[in-house]
Amino acid sequence: LSLVCFASIYVLDKLADADFTDEVADEAIYQVIGAIGILIGFSWEQCFDAALSSLASATSNEHFTKLLLAIFCVVMLVPAWRLYILPMVVQHGWRFGFLPERVTEHLDHDDEAAVEEYERMLMKLTSCGKHGWAHEDEGHGHEGHGHEGGHGHGHGGAG
Repeated sequence: LSLVCFASIYVLDKLADADFTDEVADEAIYQVIGAIGILIGFSWEQCFDAALSSLASATSNEHFTKLLLAIFCVVMLVPAWRLYILPMVVQHGWRFGFLPERVTEHLDHDDEAAVEEYERMLMKLTSCGKHGWAHEDEGHGHEGHGHEGGHGHGHGGAG
């Protein structure tokens, strides 16, 4: 199911990026993509629940085993969610595939030209509208096609 859904999302995203679909069609496509995402989430939840029950039923104390497995999952998943997923959502990193604030970890703060270029790029990235940024080097202000709401890949070049 996941493979078919991921393939469907890929095709739908390409369709939404196509020039021949208007805003209404794009919005409908994004709603379908969201519904498919929910379908995948519920199907994996059902799979996980069945696996958990199967493992727990093979032990002498089924309820205690389920509790231990639930605690194990919380200990493993919550830190990963907090460190990686939450910052991408809060700081809109999903728009670019990275967190602009973390770029400074590799920035030479003594190099004024590098700092100025970083600040210019950060301003450009954080001020992006709903549809990406204009490609300055193209000279005609053509807008890129990133997508708000987490359904796009932030298409648009970095220079």
